[in-house]
Amino acid sequence: VTKAARDYLGAAGRFDEHSAADGTLPLPFAESPSSDAVDGATLRRLLKRMDAEVLRLYALPAWAERRLLDLFAGSRRKGVPFDFGPYYPSDFKHAVPLYAFLSKTYQRFLKTGKPEVTVDVRRRYDALVDKRLSGELSPQEDDELYRLEAEMDGSDYAAHQPDDSWREARQAERREAARKLDGIANRIADLTRTGGPADAHRP
Repeated sequence: VTKAARDYLGAAGRFDEHSAADGTLPLPFAESPSSDAVDGATLRRLLKRMDAEVLRLYALPAWAERRLLDLFAGSRRKGVPFDFGPYYPSDFKHAVPLYAFLSKTYQRFLKTGKPEVTVDVRRRYDALVDKRLSGELSPQEDDELYRLEAEMDGSDYAAHQPDDSWREARQAERREAARKLDGIANRIADLTRTGGPADAHRP
């Protein structure tokens, strides 16, 4: 989270609303110092990454995180000098955690349909996992493994798109049950008030 915040703040100091940059400047800025102007698209991407890292710590179920972020879809974000916009594209309906959605692997999947991580990522991930299991992982390698885990999760979500249709069906059942209970409550209120069914006195 700290690193993501530093990347954002460092880039924000070089924001230029008239910049012609297309939002594809190298990341992280701390490793690629530059005096180039930064545009709103780049800042938006960095701020989403910071939000994603914060949410990742909460480890919410994917559907709960998606629902939370969708609450802000139509709101203007205060305190930023650019149009923030929604967290997900309007036509993207799957429940994928933001950190996994923003991973290079998941973004590549959206463009090419290929959910696999690259061979280099897989090899490095396996090597770092082995070092963790043997207790030889350095703090820097632990940070690297944490980033690679996002790539692996992005691959998993790409390969196995979550099916939340059961949740929608359950919510529809609850709405129908609530509607029926309201009807029963209204009939009971009528009986209490009139001493008989609501339509008992109709001609």
